[in-house]
Amino acid sequence: MSILEMKGEIHELIAVVQDEGSVEKLLRVIRMFVRTETGLGADEWFQDMPAEMIADLEAAIAESYQDEAGIPHDDLMKQAREWLKK
Repeated sequence: MSILEMKGEIHELIAVVQDEGSVEKLLRVIRMFVRTETGLGADEWFQDMPAEMIADLEAAIAESYQDEAGIPHDDLMKQAREWLKK
């Protein structure tokens, strides 16, 4: 099958999808694939994410910088060793 034939099949498959939500999902998947394979827009990957997800990620990043939010590595390793003994 030639590249042109494969692209035609992709168009035919996309044309079958009718509801808006599914088309949006498909668009995000295609954009992510193209960006991953070509490197185009690599710094814009987050733009296809829902606003709520971006807000959650930003909040998690901000929280990770708070000293009281985490456990020191040595303490975590000690806890892990204790859990593994059980």
